Amino acid sequence: MTITTDVALHADTYGDPYTAGMARRRIMGAQEVRSNFSDRLDAAGNDEHTIVLRRSAPDAVLVPARWYHQACEALGDPWEDWVPPPEKPADSKD
Repeated sequence: MTITTDVALHADTYGDPYTAGMARRRIMGAQEVRSNFSDRLDAAGNDEHTIVLRRSAPDAVLVPARWYHQACEALGDPWEDWVPPPEKPADSKD
């Protein structure tokens, strides 16, 4: 089972603040994600969030690293020191 919600992406997807309406979402069962993991990683790189269901309940979410980094900063949880922060897009205003 796959459910996709399409929301038009804004030109500055990772602007401040990142809003929920700025990403596409796909809901998939764990087995389907496992079978298509490489495609799901590519989708995350294209700003698509994958909500992973296990036993019909949300269990995890695969999101772009830049989105996760921004969420950590917003929550006051520092990005891991050993992981370099994701690069900003060339058209970023920062």
